[in-house]
Amino acid sequence: MELQMSNADKNLPAIGEESQVGFDEQLQELIRRGLDFDTWTSIISKIEKTYPDNIEKICSVYDSFLSEYPLCHGYWRKYAAHKAHLCTVDKVGEIFERAVQSATYCVGNFYALKSSCSFCWNNFLLFKRAMSFVGKDYLCYPLWDKYIEFESSQQQWIFLAKIYVQTLKFPTKRLCRYYDKYTSLCFEYFTVNILF
Repeated sequence: MELQMSNADKNLPAIGEESQVGFDEQLQELIRRGLDFDTWTSIISKIEKTYPDNIEKICSVYDSFLSEYPLCHGYWRKYAAHKAHLCTVDKVGEIFERAVQSATYCVGNFYALKSSCSFCWNNFLLFKRAMSFVGKDYLCYPLWDKYIEFESSQQQWIFLAKIYVQTLKFPTKRLCRYYDKYTSLCFEYFTVNILF
């Protein structure tokens, strides 16, 4: 199986092929020569197909790629999915931490990891952390929605109201929706707990 590479990359060694040189050495040689984004994605695809159960090789490729392209949140998600499939929950959490550390203010990283690491989001402190970094972003509404969903599931109505107040401080895409939900929650809470 050969990589589909551009003409300029045809002379790169075929990573993962049987040879005298080990996998890590082949990967390091490619990195030293310099890879463009398309070549990286081709290598990742090839390794995933050739070695679907070899976590060491998958980790080597993803670690190298994500050190060059830390804002590629879809690849952080794919990496976390491989860890979830082949490793323990703790290892998936480590990927989450690395993604957040590498691109702390990237809403996409938080959202992509939210999608693949739902277990990580069952923790109030993680929501607080995520919102402290990206809560003011106009397009962070998927994270606010997940945070609201979490507090709703905990049935902590006072905390939920506080979260809605926080959402109203920033001009996010769903500002009007959050206002409507907040007023509805307040009306419902007053009606049930105060008047009756």
